[in-house]
Amino acid sequence: MAIIDGILTGYSSGGHNDISYWGAVLDGFDAATYQEYGVYDALSAELATVTRVVQDQPAWALSGVMTGSYYDDFYNRIHVAPSNLNVGNLLSEQVREFTVWNAYTTTKTLSSITATGTDGIELTEPAPAPLSYAPMQERTYSVSVTLDGSPTIDASYEIQFGGEESLFVIVVGQRVVVFPFVPANPVKETLSWLTEIIKTRQGEQRIAMRHAPRQSWGYRYILLEHDLARLKNMAGEWSHRQWGVPVWLDATEDITVASGSTEILFDTSGADYRDGGLAIIFEDDETFEAVEIVSALADRLTLARAVSADYAGAVIAPVRFAWSMDGFNISRLGAGTNEVNTEFLVSDNINLAALYYEQYKGYDVVTDRSCISGGALSERIRRTMVEIDNGQGVVVTDTTQDYTDYAQTVETVVSGREERWKLRQWLHSRYGKQKAFYLP
Repeated sequence: MAIIDGILTGYSSGGHNDISYWGAVLDGFDAATYQEYGVYDALSAELATVTRVVQDQPAWALSGVMTGSYYDDFYNRIHVAPSNLNVGNLLSEQVREFTVWNAYTTTKTLSSITATGTDGIELTEPAPAPLSYAPMQERTYSVSVTLDGSPTIDASYEIQFGGEESLFVIVVGQRVVVFPFVPANPVKETLSWLTEIIKTRQGEQRIAMRHAPRQSWGYRYILLEHDLARLKNMAGEWSHRQWGVPVWLDATEDITVASGSTEILFDTSGADYRDGGLAIIFEDDETFEAVEIVSALADRLTLARAVSADYAGAVIAPVRFAWSMDGFNISRLGAGTNEVNTEFLVSDNINLAALYYEQYKGYDVVTDRSCISGGALSERIRRTMVEIDNGQGVVVTDTTQDYTDYAQTVETVVSGREERWKLRQWLHSRYGKQKAFYLP
């Protein structure tokens, strides 16, 4: 039989001092601080009952701090969610919601909601303030944002509960009016860069001053009286603001889109569709819809919101933000026909740089032959000179550099949207006059 060493614990009639096996640490409290206590069973033989007597509990004063918990983070406060409503590029009326929750265990009173900068924005309340919120009660508020109002949406609602700090709901975004008319051919597109050229006698340095070129379109429209009246009405209210202008050069035709769709399936290659950008679904200048792009893939566009109508044989095109800097110039041609000319300056330019030609020793080699279309190709050979002439004696000249400048006009014709897109990317990669290339 195994023998195991051990101890026999005794019964404590009260207090801890009777247990000799407890360490000195627990005995370190003196009697004044740590009072003896215990529970005793007293037997009354006469009454055959047991009476339980509980002595005083231990009590002493210690300094400490109250630790926080999830309860402290979440309760006993007012919650507003979400507190920031970003409607993005506002193409049609949008309705957004936020909730107000009383996370107190007591009743709180909403004393007021103060609106600032809310032109074209309407708040729908469950009940007007002052409004009592029961403990843990939550209510929903609706914010309706329309196209009426300033182009930049920057509004706020200050929510005030009695005895609480103010809470704010911020509404931001940008109103966009789509310019829905289709221009006549030809369309003129201009890309402009800015390059600082620092010349010395033996060489030069070129610094690109713009990361992306400025893009503009020269559009000419032929409109009947009804469409001209619509344009004049739109321009009267919006000509000084940004338009949503379709990129008709990048359009894809004969697309069918069903109402409620959140994806549009078609080949997006060779066109400037962007994540977070805009596109237009267009049947005619009175039947169209602008949509916000979440992601632009090679075979589809994923949309932020569902399409609101059915479209058959529609045109899909990217949309850029642009100003009509010089307004709209109207010429009445007679017989109810009118010509409108304008130039749109694009504001949301990005860098599309990509290689197009083969390279030799790190430089692109332009292998396309120049063509002559309605004019002539020009060349210039020049070395910069200065003239010293006091108007009386011999004229003296000198050069300011030890090398000769060569300049040449290049014209090229590309076939199809894909080739045009590649050429545009290559032009972006030149950064204006900064990057050199070989020109046979």
